[in-house]
Formats: sequence, structure tokens, C-alpha cells
Amino acid sequence: QQQAWDLQATTIVAADRLDEQIEQLQTRLSRGPDDAGKLWVLALLHDAAGNAEQSLLLMPRVIKLVGSKSPLLRRYAQALADAGQSQQAIAAYRSLLELPAEAELADYQRLIDLQLRQGDETDAAQTAAECVANRPWDPEAYQLQAQVASADGRAEDKLAALRQAVRVAPRDASAQRHFIQALVDTEQTAAALRQFGSLLDAAPNLNDKIAALAWTLSWATDDQQRQYLLKEIQQRRLSEPLADDDWTRTLAFLLEQIGQPRQALLELRELHSRTPLNVDLLRKIVELAEVTRQLDAAVQYQKRIVHLDSSAQPLEKLARLYRQAGRPSEAIRIWEQLLQLPTSTADALGLIDKLI
Repeated sequence: QQQAWDLQATTIVAADRLDEQIEQLQTRLSRGPDDAGKLWVLALLHDAAGNAEQSLLLMPRVIKLVGSKSPLLRRYAQALADAGQSQQAIAAYRSLLELPAEAELADYQRLIDLQLRQGDETDAAQTAAECVANRPWDPEAYQLQAQVASADGRAEDKLAALRQAVRVAPRDASAQRHFIQALVDTEQTAAALRQFGSLLDAAPNLNDKIAALAWTLSWATDDQQRQYLLKEIQQRRLSEPLADDDWTRTLAFLLEQIGQPRQALLELRELHSRTPLNVDLLRKIVELAEVTRQLDAAVQYQKRIVHLDSSAQPLEKLARLYRQAGRPSEAIRIWEQLLQLPTSTADALGLIDKLI
């Protein structure tokens, strides 16, 4: 029912008929003042027109007519907060949280934000505790508890809450990152490194693994720490042979980041022998071969890319590599091939400019 009222108000606002419809609704309500639907739509229209005071007068009338429904209370509480009426908003959110089966995590978050802005750390801690009690499976509930503890300067309580978050959701990457960051912030780097394996477990695919590793490298900066990461990834590769491709790519990323691009290249060339049709892998091999000035190898693997994808871009790259490797006649042969491809005059001129 409330969704239908919201949709009606949205349609009126989109049609740019605010003043007309506000006047019409006020006329109708003068004949039937207890029509909850019309009152709610009128409240929303006043809000859209910038008449927050009128809107806030109407919303409680609707709630009184239909009872404490969570969507109505939520909208009213947010409207009070937007209007800067923090104490009234806190009371409205409190009423909403008295319906725990309907309360959402965001409701606890907004109430806690208001309480902290008011300097009510004790009340905020109580709200966070209620959130955890009502959502014991949810790592974000414990993260809210940690947020309040942090605002109150209780570092150990913050750490305990984040530790509980990873216990209830060990595969939640966000929970793992928050916990590890808290360990780093409290100078417990060794413990943070030990948690790195759990962060990897929470990364379901290659991109997530590399993102987790890149983030870890932002604080694991000395050689000893990075050697620990290297051993951890090597161990994962051995223990999870079905995910060998992802672990090898992750290992190569780490080797490149710690200044061992030649070793990274060796790892990827070995992987290519098992997955010869992976064009993305081939591109990375070519990139590393260029970085390490192994231009003949770069040409060799770029030719394999061209075999799989003979469009203009891979051919352009091959021509440039031939030229860099001191093989101009082969570069010219590629250029002639490129210029024979169907293209517009502008594209042809652009191609010539690139090749020059």
C-alpha cells in the first residue's frame, strides 16, 4: 500500500504538477481528513516542493491512522534527520527498532550516526549491542559495534567486535579487511599477516585475489613480510591444484610487485604451456617480456596473440615489437598487411601515424 502511495507521488513529481496536485489534495482532504493515502502523498509532495515543515506535520497523522508500519516510520525518521531535528529523528528510529523483525541494518546505522553526532556514545553502544543481538549472523552488525567502540576510543573492544565479525562470516572479504586493518592500526602486524590466508580464502576469483594482495602490500612493506606473503601463496598453489591458474597469476603479480619481473615471467610462461589459448595471459607475458627487455620472447608471444586475434590492434603491437627488436623488414611486412585491411581514410592516416 505504501509503495503505491510512493509511486503516485513520484509520478506527480515527474509530471511537474506539484502545485496543482497539492491544491487538489488539500481540497479533497477538507472533505475527508482521515484518508491515509492522500495524506501520505500530500506529505511527499510537500517534501518534494521544499515544504519540509508541512511534510513533517502530515507524516505522523498517517502513522497514527495506519499504525507503526516500518516503511512509514523509516521515511518519517529520515525526513526528521534531513530537517536537522536530530532528537525527534532518534525517537522515530527508536520506534522503528521496536519492530526488530522489520528493522534493517541501515536503520541501526542511521540511528547510531545520529547518536554519535549528538555525543551520545553510551546510547550508540546500546544500539549497536541491540543490532548484534538481533542480527548475530551478520558481520556488518559487529562492524557497527566496532565503529561505536572506535568513536569512543575503545581500541580493544573494536578489535574484539571485528574478530567476532570474521568468526561469523569467515568468507566475507570486507569483514576480513576491517579486522586486518584494525590489527595493523594497533601495530599487531604479525597477527595481521597470519590473517592474510583468511583474506585470500574470502577472495572467490582471480581479480579479488589480486585486489586483496595489492591491498595487503600497501601495509606489508618490508622484505620479511613480503617473503611471508610469497610463501603463503606458494603454499596455496600446492594445496589447491584445481585453482592452479589463479594462484600462478596471483604469484606472478606478487613477484612483479616485489621487483622480480623475470621470475614472474617464468611462472606465466610455464602457465601458458598448460593454457595456450588464454589471450589475457599472453598479453601479460608480452608486457613482462618488454619490461625485462626480452624482446624476442615478446615477439614470439605476440605472434601467438595474432594467431588467435588477427585484428588491427594485435598486429600493430607486433609491428612495434619487431621494430624494437631490430627486425625492420618484418615490421614493414606487418605494416603493409595493416594498410591492406578495409578502413576509412581517417583510420588509415591514424594507423600510419601510430606506426611512424
